[in-house]
Amino acid sequence: MKKYIKSFIIASILGLLVVPAINVYNGIGGTNPLQKNGFAWLKNSNFFNMDFSLPYLGFALYKNGISISPENVVVGKDGWLFLGDRHAYVMSESRNLKPFNKMRMDKFAEARLKWDSFVKSQGGIGYFVSVAPNSHSIYREKMPDWASKAKPSANIEYLLSKSDNDKTLADLGSSIRLNKNSSHLPLYFKTDTHWNSLGAWYGYQDLQKKLSHSDPSLKWLGPEDIKFSYNERSGGDLSRFLRITQFVKDTAVSVEINRNSKIHITDFKGNNIRSSDLSDRQDNMEKQLIVYSSNALNNKKVLWLRDSFGGALYPYMNATFSTIMQQHYQDVLSDPKHLRKMIQEFNPDLVIITTVERNALSGYFGNFPN
Repeated sequence: MKKYIKSFIIASILGLLVVPAINVYNGIGGTNPLQKNGFAWLKNSNFFNMDFSLPYLGFALYKNGISISPENVVVGKDGWLFLGDRHAYVMSESRNLKPFNKMRMDKFAEARLKWDSFVKSQGGIGYFVSVAPNSHSIYREKMPDWASKAKPSANIEYLLSKSDNDKTLADLGSSIRLNKNSSHLPLYFKTDTHWNSLGAWYGYQDLQKKLSHSDPSLKWLGPEDIKFSYNERSGGDLSRFLRITQFVKDTAVSVEINRNSKIHITDFKGNNIRSSDLSDRQDNMEKQLIVYSSNALNNKKVLWLRDSFGGALYPYMNATFSTIMQQHYQDVLSDPKHLRKMIQEFNPDLVIITTVERNALSGYFGNFPN
């Protein structure tokens, strides 16, 4: 017994010595602000900080199918990661654990029709809500068995079932589901919440089909206009929750659009932000931006309210429409007066909302114009 006690004491003392040594080493190496803050850094909270061990612990658990942050990330099969319930209860919804709310879905449909009428009353073509699928829906077989074998969301199934006959609703997952198994490239990132440029290309085709019903004269990119390439990249946003970005790799798919088009980006008041081409990317959508494309397929003004899933659609949209005002939809849809004002002042031909599936059930999609 004394032998075990002695071993425990020795191990504890070694741990008390090793942890500060590692933190000092990291501080000198620049990963902690030792050099910048000097003696102010030398306090117990820094000496015995265990954060340096979390990536190694996270990776060890990840390799065994366990998440150190299950509310944010669920570890699936073959290296796939899935967003957890802290974000719109996406895992519970994907397992059909949330109550079915037909009344809410029907209200959404009614709101879309009212907004469509309002846009047309202002001289526009129409109002469209496009839903990009969660990775949970497309790569369901990669989720752990306890999730993949559950019934899919009744709310999402009911919502998207309306898209066939509803001119205001586009299911951007139809072509993805048709092409997923035959594609030699992934359509989503394994370690990120988002689709890649190839997945977004299939979503673009579904948007094309929907909008062409309302305006057959619209022109669209074809397979001859694009070229895909791929390369290895480090882990994405989901891997950051687990602190394992440095240990995992993912496949990035890039697109090159064969159109000589220059774009110019301003704010709503016309103040210059930057000039670029179709390789430009825009992820932050907190503020209104207007993108002017010099050689777009259609001389049309579009009010495009989107989330981060619009990032991979961005080059396709800029190649297709000459003028696009972009902003995140949440604040705009939450205040119908704000959206009415934007439509009246910008006077768009098309109002397009692109939302990821997990946010498509949000209550603000049921707000009416008045």
